[in-house]
Amino acid sequence: MQRPGQMVEVEWIDSSSHHGWVPMEQSLAAREKLACLAVGYLLKDDDVGVTLAQSAAEQPGEGGDVLCALTIPRVAIVAVHRLRRS
Repeated sequence: MQRPGQMVEVEWIDSSSHHGWVPMEQSLAAREKLACLAVGYLLKDDDVGVTLAQSAAEQPGEGGDVLCALTIPRVAIVAVHRLRRS
């Protein structure tokens, strides 16, 4: 697990749904487009999942306000990669 405040990239698998009647082939084709990437400041990494923020008013992981938080359930996560500044 990563430490709060780090910039990370999360590879994860999303869910999919359709509203209304659609051909079965269209619903099954959506199964091939579920891989996602998310990048942000790590707020929490635990057994529940990973929570990222797009922006932070202070050092992420040490309190303060955050913008656009995303929580990805652990069961959907393929990998978490720490990003390094160049």
